[in-house]
Amino acid sequence: AGDAEENSAVETHPRQGEGHGAEQRRRFRIQRRHVDAARTLSHPRKFRRHVLCRAVRSHEAERGQSMQVGTLDFKILNPARPLGTDTNNNSIVLSLSYGEIDFLFMGDAERQAESSMLSLVSDIEILKVGHHGSRSSSSPEFLNLTKPEVAIYTAGIRNSYGHPHQETIVALAEVSAEIYGTDIHGTIIITTDGKSYSLQREIPAPP
Repeated sequence: AGDAEENSAVETHPRQGEGHGAEQRRRFRIQRRHVDAARTLSHPRKFRRHVLCRAVRSHEAERGQSMQVGTLDFKILNPARPLGTDTNNNSIVLSLSYGEIDFLFMGDAERQAESSMLSLVSDIEILKVGHHGSRSSSSPEFLNLTKPEVAIYTAGIRNSYGHPHQETIVALAEVSAEIYGTDIHGTIIITTDGKSYSLQREIPAPP
């Protein structure tokens, strides 16, 4: 595998068992980190030590800001201030418009955070489903506003949480989204020229 250059990384939320991006930071030489404020509040010494040792510039993401990655301009929709007490609902949520194709990356945001973003979202093409397809995310109100054409969740095969939950799959189907998951389809890649998009699956199972 080796190392690779990568300008920016977004760590959407701190979570025990998800590695805090450690493996990615070992494999990629990250110059800039965008993190949720909950990470710096819950582990301030560990956070400062990591930043100082690796000379990484870190920035606390907040609703209303934007993040430039090359020619791409990501808008930060969550978290809002003041922060709540729930780590998942403090998760970073990003939107990206590339030409006519709109993406929404939900991190681990749950229904409380979704409710606070209802005035900020509209129809999209690609949804990275919140919280691995948990029933605590992807409310009908939120999905009826975003109406994703494609919904992608990340979940391990036979994971102990039971992700994705059947309620989420039903809710996504009710807005006619094509549903893909890493537990079934492996690595999933979306390619777009700003006018149309294509989806590539590592495992060619149907959606």
